[in-house]
Amino acid sequence: VEATYGTVSSGLLEAAFGCIGSLLPSLPDHTRLAIVTFNDAVQFYAGGAQLRQFHVPDVQDLCLPLPPEQLLLPLETSRGMFEELVATLPTLFATTKRPDAALGAAQSRASRDAAKHSFELPPGLSADINTTEPSPSASLESLLQLGSFDMPLLGPASTQQATHLQQLNQMQQLQQLQR
Repeated sequence: VEATYGTVSSGLLEAAFGCIGSLLPSLPDHTRLAIVTFNDAVQFYAGGAQLRQFHVPDVQDLCLPLPPEQLLLPLETSRGMFEELVATLPTLFATTKRPDAALGAAQSRASRDAAKHSFELPPGLSADINTTEPSPSASLESLLQLGSFDMPLLGPASTQQATHLQQLNQMQQLQQLQR
């Protein structure tokens, strides 16, 4: 999730975490999840006895601070931690002034780790990213659908969630127009 000054000031960061928070109850317990935020660095989060943030400033040679299985946690045992995380992160980044986004590095690392764990990234994301901008062909709908399933893995489970997603999409479009 992008945590730059632009996403914070426009409300996109809060809307994104609101959407994630509203989707959490509808995800099955066997789902493995990791939340990664990025601005000019990449932040990873891990649970355990205490919720921890790992700040990785070297985006040119991005490495994981922990093994993927310690970052990609099952909801069965970590749902409460993720609920706390999505509620806390908008406040944590509320005063950020960092304008730059390391999106390419975050996507590249996520793609490499996805390949190792036998699941697909949404269309528009790949391991060969040499830019800090998302693929122009990646739409919000394609980013919410993983793989080629009969029904989306991540999709609105209620009209409230669909409304959140529409608001997020509108905010993203307004932000692009302002650039």
